[in-house]
Amino acid sequence: MGMMLESTAPALYEPGGAHYGSPDKLPEARLQTLRNAGEANVPFTTGILIGIGETREQRLNDLLTIRDLHETYGHIQEIIIQNFRAKPTTRMANAPEPDLDDLLWTIACARLIFGLEMNIQAPPNLSPSVYPQLVSAGLNDWGGISPVTPDHVNPEAAWPEIDTLADRTQKLVKLSSRD
Repeated sequence: MGMMLESTAPALYEPGGAHYGSPDKLPEARLQTLRNAGEANVPFTTGILIGIGETREQRLNDLLTIRDLHETYGHIQEIIIQNFRAKPTTRMANAPEPDLDDLLWTIACARLIFGLEMNIQAPPNLSPSVYPQLVSAGLNDWGGISPVTPDHVNPEAAWPEIDTLADRTQKLVKLSSRD
């Protein structure tokens, strides 16, 4: 099971913020769901959405909050670092997207916070030309790509073909084993 924490940054829930008027995005409710899953011993996927108006410090705080929940319950199986993509028909259609350095910084921080045992993901369909950089930053899991269903959050960004992704990943592994 899974549910993104996304962000607990207070400004996002105020007028003009990315999550203003979205009661299903309230951090208290999402954190309670994460706690409930932990108490029920349900393996869970969660993560943060970057580039929606939060600061790097707030990202770190959110990752540390997730880590604390995992240390308490041991139920978090993977962390997703999702980069925001502007969509034409949304309130944030003209909002800037996070750049690659911001994505890599956040993946690296997640790796440092969670250590080697945690799976760290970033959607490969949102950064298709930079797989080596994502892996170098600490990514070790491509996530729930599917040959039969689209990315429902980003349907405009098709999933990579699984065989192609596997081939490119294998080449990355071979290159890193030479070092």
